[in-house]
Amino acid sequence: MNATLVLPELDANSFWRDDSGFHGIYDVEHFIKSLRYDVKIVESIPELRKNGKIKKLKAFQIRPPRDAPISWYTTFALEKMKEHSAIYLTPFSHRLAEEIDNPEYQRLRCRVNYHALRFKPHIMELSNKIVNRLRAQGHFMALHLRFEMDMLAFAG
Repeated sequence: MNATLVLPELDANSFWRDDSGFHGIYDVEHFIKSLRYDVKIVESIPELRKNGKIKKLKAFQIRPPRDAPISWYTTFALEKMKEHSAIYLTPFSHRLAEEIDNPEYQRLRCRVNYHALRFKPHIMELSNKIVNRLRAQGHFMALHLRFEMDMLAFAG
């Protein structure tokens, strides 16, 4: 697609009201460095300078079909990107389960999911403590990191 990836914005308006953002959860420097040979990545959409004025480019929002094949992205989404200069795909949470026939795309998806995305050190330290306690002999522990009293109302 010959496009630059803008670091993702995480949904801060969901049930959890978590505004940690991509920078607060993931090691951004590692993410960008890990994918440097695959895709150019920027932290935000750059501003445009035209006739001495600075203008912020606004991304055109697209909601991809749930089971959109790769061809949808390389045709429809690419067409919209050329038309608007930037696109914002939302929501994107269910796309990881889709099968990909192209081995290069599958390789890239694996590189992103299992190598490039790395939690920040403080999150890794906490998770390692939890894992070590779970592996230790003794009593059992159940943990929900974001338990709120009213969350049961939203459970299925």
